[in-house]
Amino acid sequence: MSTYYTSEAYILRSYPIGEADRMVIFYTKTWGRVDVIAKGIRHEKSKLRGHVILWAPVRITVTVGRDVWRLIDIEVMQGVDSSRPESFYAAQFCAFLLKLVTEREESLDLWRTVELLQQLNSYERLAALKIRTLLALGLCPDRTMLTQFFGKRAVQFIVGAGDAVFLADPVEVAHFEAAIERILAANHIRA
Repeated sequence: MSTYYTSEAYILRSYPIGEADRMVIFYTKTWGRVDVIAKGIRHEKSKLRGHVILWAPVRITVTVGRDVWRLIDIEVMQGVDSSRPESFYAAQFCAFLLKLVTEREESLDLWRTVELLQQLNSYERLAALKIRTLLALGLCPDRTMLTQFFGKRAVQFIVGAGDAVFLADPVEVAHFEAAIERILAANHIRA
């Protein structure tokens, strides 16, 4: 007899497998990252077909298969901000998150960060989510060490003592991204 598990989740990535299946990667409130196979979802008659919407807040029901979790049911959450994030920034954030979170590990702080995905509509918000992600995973240097990675205006933005106006400059954005990559390298995470 199968056991079913349910959780709130966000869809981070989805890609086809074989003729009719799809691998869907979720970040869940209950388990953290979960890679789930949706059997037969690409068939026209599949009841799950129209519910796998990138970056959408959903409630999923899964069961443990032989080698991988299987998606049993999915519903888009009602009453949750269902506005679509700006796709460029959402794709950037999800790629960043998937690089850092490679296995199941629950984190309420990280869940609260992922919940902000729906509000992602600017580089400023993307930068803030990346910093929040690093903090939630314990990868962000403490306040006294930030200046080893970031410039003065970026440090002020990170600690909440300055605005993000500097991020309108492409050179500043490049420096900010390079600083994040140096933090990941210092934590032995390949960029």
